Amino acid sequence: VLAEGNRLTLVGGGDATLITGTRPRVAASLTDLARKVAAVLPADSSAVVDYDDSLFSGPELARGWSRGWPASGVVAPVTSLMTDEGRVSKNSIARSSDPARTAAKKFVSVLNAAGVKARLGSKSTAASGTTEIARVESPTVSSLVQQMLTDSNNDLAESLAHLVGLKSTGKATFATGAKATIAAAEELGIPTAGVTLVDGSGLSHRDRIAPLTLASVISATAADKSSVLWPIAAGLPVAGLTGTLADRFDAKAMKQAIGIVRAKTGSLNDTVALAGSVRDKDGRVLVFAVLANQIPSVVAARATVDKIANQLAKCGCR
Repeated sequence: VLAEGNRLTLVGGGDATLITGTRPRVAASLTDLARKVAAVLPADSSAVVDYDDSLFSGPELARGWSRGWPASGVVAPVTSLMTDEGRVSKNSIARSSDPARTAAKKFVSVLNAAGVKARLGSKSTAASGTTEIARVESPTVSSLVQQMLTDSNNDLAESLAHLVGLKSTGKATFATGAKATIAAAEELGIPTAGVTLVDGSGLSHRDRIAPLTLASVISATAADKSSVLWPIAAGLPVAGLTGTLADRFDAKAMKQAIGIVRAKTGSLNDTVALAGSVRDKDGRVLVFAVLANQIPSVVAARATVDKIANQLAKCGCR
């Protein structure tokens, strides 16, 4: 939060895990931020709250995204300022069409609860020379990567990709994030032939990626790049136990995979993917990537992909 007189500016830093409230404690909180602001302002202060989401630029929806996805809860418009995953209310899955303004409105509400007489101003870019009076910070990037992978969090994936683009080019957009992601993979020796990315979450039907690329990323987490890529390995859901694999591999015939398969899931209306690692019955670590396109049934395709991973866990050649 920056201040100039009685005018405050809430500045987004690109943290898609920002929350209203205080749970989970590991997340940055608008409520904590409001309390910090109230503590440094004179008693009975009044303030106008503007908001600044200029860290990210370009379109808020990627090419190949349905404009109806925010309303249906698939993903929020991508912005550097959002709270509660851009949800319009606590118990709703629908995302706001303007997450930055929604976050600013929530901040005004918690400021008033903290004793500051605040009202909402307008969207603006903070002027140079204004004074920072309070801040909250996200968990570490490694923690965010793990959370994104475990929960298959689209909003977090998009914010991380934008931030990669920002670090690489000085500009945070879908295009710079995609370009920087491919460049980072190539720097790590990951094969990227045929890869086309337009977003960070993989939601767009314009994305193209080969199984070899996915398998190579997983392999690199356990090889000589493990000191850099360990958050990927740590964040992969575990079959039957965590994240997006918690409720899979539950058939009696697939018990071999539970706790053994660690993999990232992927689902669109006509596409299912699973990429990860498994330890077979001989103790070898196998890496796999399975992509199924133009499927008639997501449920049936998931079951088939899970069977493939389970069969790998049952393998043994000695």
